[in-house]
Amino acid sequence: MNAIINVGALIPFAISLSDSIRDAQNVDSSTSVEIGAGIGPNGNAGTFGGAVPAISIWNEEGARLGQFMPSKGEKIKAGTSNNKPITVTQDQGATGQPEYIQLTTVNNDAICITYVTVSGNGVSWNWMGDVGYTCGGDWYPSTAKFGSDNYQPKCTWIDADHSDGLRFIAMSMHMPDFNGDQALVSEYNKNHATLCNSKARFLQWGQLTVNPGYNQEPPMFSPPLQYNADGSDKDFSALFTPGTVNKRDMSSATNSTSDGSINQPGHVIISDYKAHSASEVCGSETSRGPSFVSTQDGTYCDMSTKISYPLCSATVTTGCFDVDTAT
Repeated sequence: MNAIINVGALIPFAISLSDSIRDAQNVDSSTSVEIGAGIGPNGNAGTFGGAVPAISIWNEEGARLGQFMPSKGEKIKAGTSNNKPITVTQDQGATGQPEYIQLTTVNNDAICITYVTVSGNGVSWNWMGDVGYTCGGDWYPSTAKFGSDNYQPKCTWIDADHSDGLRFIAMSMHMPDFNGDQALVSEYNKNHATLCNSKARFLQWGQLTVNPGYNQEPPMFSPPLQYNADGSDKDFSALFTPGTVNKRDMSSATNSTSDGSINQPGHVIISDYKAHSASEVCGSETSRGPSFVSTQDGTYCDMSTKISYPLCSATVTTGCFDVDTAT
């Protein structure tokens, strides 16, 4: 029998990229990075939390500011309430604002990331897991809340050993491009290529071409991007620079094992949230996680087959999923 997990009601979907949950720091010696993991129903941690990724940051010119290698067994818990910012010491000899960041899994414990907040040197920027979803990343609905409007972004998976069909080991982003400027958000919505095909803006890495003990630097804008007064891109051709890729030594990678399949065989997540759709989950080639029910669209998604079924009711009694019996 499947185990049933139920979730509550969701506020109507809204784009909210500009909320800062932490004041910008005004010091030159360190950068604060907060990473939020997805969370299941009623606070159920599931397998959304996972290993803390390695973190590297660079300034506008592409000079490395600092890097962080997690200790073996260091975890990020599911949800946002238990998170503590990670301090990345700027000890690489360069100064400036932390514009570029790369998160790399260094062991086999997958994590589904809902948000990344980077604060330092007078700035605070936020990236949402919806970006990974929009750009074809592995994703799953999440109930974790972000910002003053309690927005609930999707979460995006990264994992080192590609278990359960997960495809990406790392992600890198140009954080100023996720500061919530409405003109830039509108640009992304009208033309996903300006977001997803700009490798220096956002990139999901299937593999790193160097050993796990090395860090591969992401593409970067050179010269730095220029923006219009409303925050939109001034020159679209500048978005698609291939950038340069280098490698530098990092500490040795850890080799801890996964806490279990992200698919949680035998479990079904039931959502009453208006923004959650089992039809969307089942219809997406890139969704990853447990089987899913949406009471809003009256659909059950069997994630092992990606086949959807209607929920049983007084008028639908065959070929359907019964929430009460989980069959």
